[in-house]
Amino acid sequence: NLLERASLLCDGPVLEPHHVEEALTPEFSRMARVEAIAPAPALTRTAADPTTVGGESPLSWQALGRDLLRTEVQAHRGSRAELAKRLGVSERTLYRRLKTLEGKPD
Repeated sequence: NLLERASLLCDGPVLEPHHVEEALTPEFSRMARVEAIAPAPALTRTAADPTTVGGESPLSWQALGRDLLRTEVQAHRGSRAELAKRLGVSERTLYRRLKTLEGKPD
């Protein structure tokens, strides 16, 4: 579970120590517990056959993370520091992710 959570925080193909540290934060663990309460959909495809939603193109972990971030940003009515704390990431990580969402290079 820890490595799965850390992979959600990773922008690229390599997990780094800071991804694991962020996945261990209480805020991120709280979000993971909330997600664990919801029943997972039944898997009907193999790992070699990417899952699609509604006949659309395959979803990646990165795409799911971007969707979650968009939802949180739209719902949040406070400072970016508060949003970073709520998401269980550093302000710098939130800043990088927001730049990626906006399509701006680092």
